[in-house]
Amino acid sequence: FAIMFTIFATTGVSHAFNLIDGLNGLSLGISLATSFFLTVIAWITADMLIVLLCLVFFLSTLGLFLLNFPWGKIFLGDGGAYFQGHCLSWIAILLMVRNPEITAWSILLIFFWPVVETIFSIYRRVYKKKSASIADREHFHQLVFDKIRRFKFFKNSSNFANSFSTFLILPLFIAPSFLALIFYNDITNATIAFFILLALYIFAYYKIKSYF
Repeated sequence: FAIMFTIFATTGVSHAFNLIDGLNGLSLGISLATSFFLTVIAWITADMLIVLLCLVFFLSTLGLFLLNFPWGKIFLGDGGAYFQGHCLSWIAILLMVRNPEITAWSILLIFFWPVVETIFSIYRRVYKKKSASIADREHFHQLVFDKIRRFKFFKNSSNFANSFSTFLILPLFIAPSFLALIFYNDITNATIAFFILLALYIFAYYKIKSYF
């Protein structure tokens, strides 16, 4: 069961990073945040191997991010997004295996945005009886982008609206990671924090969807 669940989790996270790759700097920014906060937890637990792995990943991703955000000079692509999700999920698994005091719920908080976005997208499509293989424009980041570019200031610059949407979403995927640091070895509070943030995500999603 543990082996099958690990395969499911790592492939799911890999797909999740590809699913959120819809705005300049979004998937890469979340990858940077994820690797940074994994680095901090590894540092707290004095796991220098994981610190080194995270720093290598962070710095290599940063180079690509600087070319991708805000002007989109280069893109991550499906392969790049899958690769990032794959690497980060296995780094997180190594971190937990080597440091049993770290709760899986804190790691889930670090991966909050891609994981919740994917799970909620599956729920939406099942609820609306839509095929999972048919793309739609109802992901959280796409709703934000569609609302932003309606403003006059952004009408003549779709690329600017794209990058600005990423900037607006930034606090939403940083906040769960800060809570992960606070509750990295506290399973109860980490679990409560996850479900509170999940409720806030769903509320914010429908609020944005109905705003215009």
